[in-house]
Amino acid sequence: MAAGLLLVLGAIFSSLRQAPGPNGGPPGSPSADAGIVPELRALGPLSVGTIVDGFRVDRIESHGNEVRLQLSRDGTSVLVGLAAPRPGLPPPLLPFPDVYVWYATEGDATTPPTSLINELVRVLRAAAGQTTLHRKILEWKGDGADAAAR
Repeated sequence: MAAGLLLVLGAIFSSLRQAPGPNGGPPGSPSADAGIVPELRALGPLSVGTIVDGFRVDRIESHGNEVRLQLSRDGTSVLVGLAAPRPGLPPPLLPFPDVYVWYATEGDATTPPTSLINELVRVLRAAAGQTTLHRKILEWKGDGADAAAR
């Protein structure tokens, strides 16, 4: 009985810790990783070095219609992807109507980074105004890529 309970709890935890697909993106997504990945200095109100929910933004990358943020805190590294919501993607840990958020963790992570994801979306949404969040992310991404190239 106890072994069965442990198996069920293990399955629940495994389903909460979303691992990226083979290309580092949302599970089942096509690869956008061909060639060099443009690195951005900023994404709207976030820039490399910004602290969000105690995590430092270490890197911001552009991947087609997706942006990835690498964050770290106390031996834990979290990769957060922000993409357009579309049918066929697995249910996210935290569903948002205007952006699909996936994540992967490394290091000392023992729980899903729900407060980090909520805070990232809150900060980005506050800066997006009336524009849907994913559309605004794509606008910021374009501006960030241009600025990084200068």
